[in-house]
Amino acid sequence: MAWPRTYLDKTAVALHWWDRIEETLVGLLGLIALVIGLLQVIGRYFDPAQAISYAEEVIVYLIIWAIMIVSSQLVRRDGHVRPDLVLRLLPPRYLRIVEIFNCLVAVVFCGALVWSGMAGRSSTPRC
Repeated sequence: MAWPRTYLDKTAVALHWWDRIEETLVGLLGLIALVIGLLQVIGRYFDPAQAISYAEEVIVYLIIWAIMIVSSQLVRRDGHVRPDLVLRLLPPRYLRIVEIFNCLVAVVFCGALVWSGMAGRSSTPRC
């Protein structure tokens, strides 16, 4: 069953706007991290008593959030950095097999991370 043309057009427009929102948000997060870092450095040299003591932590969290937000676009556009020298030498049939294997390994790895996180959470003592 094929989707109606108008549904596909609306989905494409919605995805385009979602991409723009993500790109804008990531840009703002980076700009805020830059401004906070700049204020921290300037404050440290001119008035150390008034410098932002928690600036490094805020910058790290802003950058982490920006990376998490932009990673969805990288997956959708196949823009992740990866060693593809060997992949370029493979014929299309084997390339597909290697890509499927790569995805399966990634799913297993993510599942192991979730399992490990849940196991670590259940073994921590409660205060």
